[in-house]
Amino acid sequence: NYTEIWEAAQKYDMPVWATEAGYSGDATGINPTDWLTAYGFAEAYYRAIDWSHASRVYHWALLGNDAVVGKDGERYPMFYVLKHFANYIPEGAVLIDSNADDEYFSTLAFALPDGGTSVIVLNGNRQYRRMDVSSMPGTVGNVVNSSIDAYDVVLEPVDGLYMLPSLSVTSFILNP
Repeated sequence: NYTEIWEAAQKYDMPVWATEAGYSGDATGINPTDWLTAYGFAEAYYRAIDWSHASRVYHWALLGNDAVVGKDGERYPMFYVLKHFANYIPEGAVLIDSNADDEYFSTLAFALPDGGTSVIVLNGNRQYRRMDVSSMPGTVGNVVNSSIDAYDVVLEPVDGLYMLPSLSVTSFILNP
């Protein structure tokens, strides 16, 4: 029960760390080399953080022959999904309320120790969606996207809007 986890953490003034996120898709259809599997895990990480108010997520697998890195060191799509949750939720980050004006976006925002904010956005639509970040606090710094087409792509705004590819994970750093 995620609510009880959050209440216990509040009672003892402790952070919540999620070490297992689960997977929402068909367990027999997990393919570590497939972007849709990676995106399914991104959704699972989103839920684990959102529902439990976790301030950190750790993936149980270490480098090796697993769903993140292959036996020859090749990086699978899951590697790039995990980078968003590892790199944009640094130690000391605190989950804060966030929302988006698009029903297909799932957002997680974190207050950073340096006074900035990081935001991770999942675009659950099967087409590109525009995102306006003008109401977000601070100035936009780094914006990185991973999707079925490419990983670790730096996005630039077009007329003040960011175009997020379908079924993608995008991370924003907002400087104070």
